[in-house]
Amino acid sequence: DILRLTRAARIEGVPRAAAWEQRFQQLVDYKQTHGDCKVPQHYSVNPQLGSWVNTQRRMRRNATLYFEREAQLDSIGFVWGKQGINYEKENFSLADYKKKKGK
Repeated sequence: DILRLTRAARIEGVPRAAAWEQRFQQLVDYKQTHGDCKVPQHYSVNPQLGSWVNTQRRMRRNATLYFEREAQLDSIGFVWGKQGINYEKENFSLADYKKKKGK
């Protein structure tokens, strides 16, 4: 039972808090590159980041996100609702990327 809890508290060998901070830093890097925190859920460059962002939204909706983490995300301009995401821009970016990469 303790072993199961220990495994559940780790992501890729990193304690859960450190893993959260790692994804948060990836989000900060994304924002520096793209100018916003609107990571697509199926972000091909870093699928784990897209999934993580979606999880943060769900956890906030379910009131299970730690207040400190919500405040950290707010501090960088995190978009909580999908209504804040411009899907046309995201789709255009993906089409642009595919054109450039020939995919």
